[in-house]
Amino acid sequence: MNNKYLPLSDVQRSYFYGRSKGTFLGGISTHFYIECMTSLDKDKLEKALNSVIKEQPSLRSYITSDGMHGRSPRILQNKGNGYFPPFL
Repeated sequence: MNNKYLPLSDVQRSYFYGRSKGTFLGGISTHFYIECMTSLDKDKLEKALNSVIKEQPSLRSYITSDGMHGRSPRILQNKGNGYFPPFL
């Protein structure tokens, strides 16, 4: 999938439309959050995770605002505030 956009599957489309405020009981995206205390070296962990992300294109997937599926050609870097830069 070389920078091509593909339509969403039925399940992906359901999640996409379900986060819309115009949907009954919508307005909230599906999310997962975990926090843990560790003595791991954060820089080493980030480097290891980035190497996995580099080799697995599906881990660079995103959904465009018009509901298409794409993959970023590069690993997006966290800017330290918990948010990543825009994909496009």
